Amino acid sequence: MSDASAAEIKEIEGTIQKALDVKDSTSKDARDLYQKAIELADKYFKIDRPKEELSEPTFDPKERQSGLTIPVDAKGEAKAKTTLGPSAFVWDNKPSAVWLAATKLHEYQHASNGVRLRELTEAEREQLKKAGWKPADIDKVKAPQFIIGDVNEEEVICYDAMLKAKDKLGLSSGMIDWIKEKKKEFFKKMPDDKQKKYKAQVPWLGFNIADGAFHEAVGMFAVPAGTDVTLSDGSPMVLGRVTTIADLVAKYFEGNSALFLDWNRKLVLEVDALRIVLLGPHESRQANAARCAARIALVSPHLTTDGALDEIAMNGIPEPWEHSR
Repeated sequence: MSDASAAEIKEIEGTIQKALDVKDSTSKDARDLYQKAIELADKYFKIDRPKEELSEPTFDPKERQSGLTIPVDAKGEAKAKTTLGPSAFVWDNKPSAVWLAATKLHEYQHASNGVRLRELTEAEREQLKKAGWKPADIDKVKAPQFIIGDVNEEEVICYDAMLKAKDKLGLSSGMIDWIKEKKKEFFKKMPDDKQKKYKAQVPWLGFNIADGAFHEAVGMFAVPAGTDVTLSDGSPMVLGRVTTIADLVAKYFEGNSALFLDWNRKLVLEVDALRIVLLGPHESRQANAARCAARIALVSPHLTTDGALDEIAMNGIPEPWEHSR
């Protein structure tokens, strides 16, 4: 349930629809409507604009991204300035107050991460000299920049801020999945030392499942030999022997089920789908695990066409497993 009421969401989305109906998105009428929706998003979703943000974000019909936040020098003070593009106002080709609020929160996080003014480098000073600037004027110039200084880490933090506010915003499952994928995309581009730092954080990409509950609910499901698994460092692996998910998490994810879930969501979804097919949706995960024990196979051919299961001996699984690098 979002912080905005149904009536407030309807008002924002009605305003966005009116803006979309204006044929010329660059016209004053369109801009005024988009700007009204932008202002209502903060008000109704109770989003505080950070002190680093120069002013209310503005609509830019030519902005290709949902939002763009840049550092600026505002009369000697480090600030951030945000513009929102047309895609910030729609989700699945429909006006979306929730997505607008989520985009604003993302861009606000860029500003909240911190902005500073630094001295110009010699190369920058030379550029200004070539452009005809006087030395005295160059001495007055400071370059604004974000404190973190790594665009990939910036984006990881900002997408995580959206996930942490998913209930406040009322994000749909589709939005959450999209945000998680974007966060993973930028995470993989970070240096190894930073990846290690963020991999250690729990929950990872929105998953928050206690290891004990995870083990009882999913851990005893068997994963057949030949299954593709992604390790916690992002590298691929092909299982050389059948094993349980619990053993897989313990051996290659340091017991961190959240990391395993992040990198192997499709595999885990298949586990959950199989559980429902076999046992129905109403039993508790603990009861499911107790009944299935170690005899549930994850992927065909262990699940036969008539719905029967091949029994797999789970004790004494040989080592080593095979890696495909």
